[in-house]
Amino acid sequence: MQIFLPVGGFAVACVAFWTGVAEAQTCARLWATDAATSVGPRASFKPDDRFVLCLELQRGAYVSVWDAPPNGNPSRLYPNVITHRQNAASTSAVRLDAGRHCFGTPQTFPLYFPREQGTGNGRLSAVVTDAVADQPGANDWDIPGRTVSRSRMSDLTRRYGMGQTCEAKMTVYFDYRIAN
Repeated sequence: MQIFLPVGGFAVACVAFWTGVAEAQTCARLWATDAATSVGPRASFKPDDRFVLCLELQRGAYVSVWDAPPNGNPSRLYPNVITHRQNAASTSAVRLDAGRHCFGTPQTFPLYFPREQGTGNGRLSAVVTDAVADQPGANDWDIPGRTVSRSRMSDLTRRYGMGQTCEAKMTVYFDYRIAN
């Protein structure tokens, strides 16, 4: 996946799989809205729809954001060659402070669902860790700094907590749908 062609979508995690606003306080929360209207959160999009992705953290952590599109291997959306031009291939995660962080805005980088990645179900996830060493490492990549295999991403996320409480290693995610 090209960084200018990121696929992401609606994602909220930690407490449960849900289709609305979480009622319980979570350690990390991930969601997407329509880029044009900022209406959301949304779980369903069309090919080529632009979106804004937000991550809210209750505490500072190292973060990488990933997308497993309907077709193709999971790829890292953040950090990327736009946000980290000097070391995008080697930076596995970025330390973010507690609070809300949004991507896909005019101040950051474009996010949309490329038509060539198909329709169907996908999953957006954020790997949130206390230590950068707990992020996916060099041996996890199919294409360094860009993609991992679906089976490897599945193995990685099974090693992390779901984040109902703040843990040293956790993954937040939600499934989304791309339909014509």
